[in-house]
Amino acid sequence: MGGLEAAAARETGSRLEAIIEESFVVLLPNHADFDRARAWLSRFETGLRAGDALHLAIASNRGAEAIHT
Repeated sequence: MGGLEAAAARETGSRLEAIIEESFVVLLPNHADFDRARAWLSRFETGLRAGDALHLAIASNRGAEAIHT
């Protein structure tokens, strides 16, 4: 397996940035998100890791109806 040439890597990075700006909303976590994540983490049977709990809390607190991974 080879790596990308520098020009191709720059083009790929630029395309990714464009897709992110056009298609995604970046949400910063707030206090309520950390509280919800902490509550889920205290339920050990969930098996959630901290990062996963925070991502789910952010989505949940903003009314996400589905999570696609």
